[in-house]
Amino acid sequence: MSKQIITEADYAKVISHIDLDCFYCQVEQRRLGISDTVPLCVAQWGNLVAVNYAARKYGIMRNESVNEAKLKCPDLISVHVATFAPGKKAGYHLKPNQATHKVCLDVYRRASRQIFSVIQNFTTEYQKGSIDEAYINITQLVNDEIDKQISLGNIEFVYDNQSNEKLPVINWSQGGIATKYRVGSSSDDRDFGWSSLRSYYGAIVTARIRDAIFSQLGFTCSAGVSHSRILSKLGSSLNKPNKQAIILQTDVPDFIGSMKLEKLRFLGGKLGKNIKELLGVETVSDMQRHSLEKLEGFFPLKTARFIYKSCRGIDPDVVPSSTKPKSFSSVKSFGNISKLTTLQQVQDWVAVLSTDIWERLMEQQDIDRYWPKKLTLTMVSSKINVEARNCSKNFPLHFCKNVMESPELLIKSASELVIQLIYNTKNKKSLPSIFPVECLLLHTTQFYSYDINHKNKQITNWVSQSTLKINKSELQNSELTYDRTESAESHIVSSFSTKHYRDNLYGSSKKSPTSKKKPLVTITTKKNSTTLLSPKKNLFSYFDALKKSETHDQAENLSSEPFKTQSDQGKISIKPHTQENPTTPNIIKADPSIYMNQSFADQSIYNLSENNSAISDSIDFIQCTQCPEKNSNIPSKDWASHVDYHLALKLQEKEKHAEKIVNQFSNIFKKQNADI
Repeated sequence: MSKQIITEADYAKVISHIDLDCFYCQVEQRRLGISDTVPLCVAQWGNLVAVNYAARKYGIMRNESVNEAKLKCPDLISVHVATFAPGKKAGYHLKPNQATHKVCLDVYRRASRQIFSVIQNFTTEYQKGSIDEAYINITQLVNDEIDKQISLGNIEFVYDNQSNEKLPVINWSQGGIATKYRVGSSSDDRDFGWSSLRSYYGAIVTARIRDAIFSQLGFTCSAGVSHSRILSKLGSSLNKPNKQAIILQTDVPDFIGSMKLEKLRFLGGKLGKNIKELLGVETVSDMQRHSLEKLEGFFPLKTARFIYKSCRGIDPDVVPSSTKPKSFSSVKSFGNISKLTTLQQVQDWVAVLSTDIWERLMEQQDIDRYWPKKLTLTMVSSKINVEARNCSKNFPLHFCKNVMESPELLIKSASELVIQLIYNTKNKKSLPSIFPVECLLLHTTQFYSYDINHKNKQITNWVSQSTLKINKSELQNSELTYDRTESAESHIVSSFSTKHYRDNLYGSSKKSPTSKKKPLVTITTKKNSTTLLSPKKNLFSYFDALKKSETHDQAENLSSEPFKTQSDQGKISIKPHTQENPTTPNIIKADPSIYMNQSFADQSIYNLSENNSAISDSIDFIQCTQCPEKNSNIPSKDWASHVDYHLALKLQEKEKHAEKIVNQFSNIFKKQNADI
């Protein structure tokens, strides 16, 4: 089984890991025009986050304070990272304060995008390891180079009696500085075999990429070349700065055998700790003594195979092709400074985070037309017993007015999330106050691509891909069918319904029929074709048009079936206008008992009101179950207006409730502003 999961294909890849040297320092050196021989460091809130090699000669290390570093090197140049300040754009402020400013890394992100654009000129098969490192699958580039050199006759071959085949001959010195540093290699300058040949030309291709980054951008970087990401990353750190190393397949056991297990990629965290505790191992060679079958007894199959391969310098998968950003985040922590205690403070900081994300989005638009759909805000309280809260909403679409001219629309959306989180307006549950707040995180996800030529598309085109334009002549010869959705029915009709009325209508032993959800209005033409209208269309406009129309052809439908159950009434049809006298209603002759004691909650309000003219004169009264018993018999001629009366009462009740809620929020905001 061990032999089955490691094949020749695992050794046939060529992976290069490129790592920028002191990236933050190089960016600042380029910006300020300072030589790399001048001691320079980058600071954040008083501590060093990056130190160049000239400063390291004085013993200065990361995480030291600026004051301690300057004691070691008085000539040290310290540059604080750019910051955001409330109401201002990001910049290099003279005295940034952690309580009033937020770190801005945009200058480094821009430089990173420039570097990856250079890499992309060579291949798209790369994976971004971080802002300043990349794993590049150069297998195809190497194979193409080998084929080219063979065709030119630049590769020598010798016959191997053991393998009974020709093997290529490698002269490492011919590669110059690109092939000079090989891990564990002998002093012999000549080598044989296809694996070494791939490593040789892998180093040549990697050197070309590094030279392109330096010549075009002025950045130096180190690199490692091998057949896996695990080994190439280890190799890139061996000869810093501005050099590269090759790890040959034959040298892997000696190279990684004595290493601590946590040095391997993905084994330095919780998984590595569990392996050590379960198996009692410390080094990679200790781990190599355990068989795959034993590992599968301790770990899930996929995890066991990952561990087994990693300890032998094999990747569990290939380097994926480059991907667009999946999210943008902006965070501000108030751990060591005063917390946020008022609504205004939170809104001010959320505006800063929104501006940060907006500016990065604008830069992204210069590269890819890529826009997020979702905006999420997370607030963390400093109280131990109060859980972190988060809520989301739709991100303003890319074609919204002024969304690409100013961050104001994004700030407004984020501010709405602030209100929702602080006052819990969404769940309407009583929760403890989240103040004081010690951390804010604004997050965007669910990106989509768009065409700049369609920037001002109507929103109806984004609601449904099936939305089609309706020909005016086609509409005149069509039949309009409205399939009620559950939401529309519950808003207008179900306010009047009770279980008692349904039992009367359907019988207590029978279940009420349920109508399927069909949230679209369909236009059925004489050609039996259907055109979909946007679900955002105001459906009531069709019934308003129905009221104003002079046709009463719908009464003919009722004459053949004087009463319909709810499932039948789910559709209202408007048939083509006929030549009959539109002012003469079709009279329905029906037994009055059919209509008595029926709750109009179980019917369409529109059917009852619009078809009132179709009720026969033999039906003098209709009983209203919403009115007191002594006033429940309503003349049939007044039934339509009576239905409107009850509907108006319900709408009035909803308006009063909404006004009450608005007043409550108004009082809360007034009190909050008074506290500020």
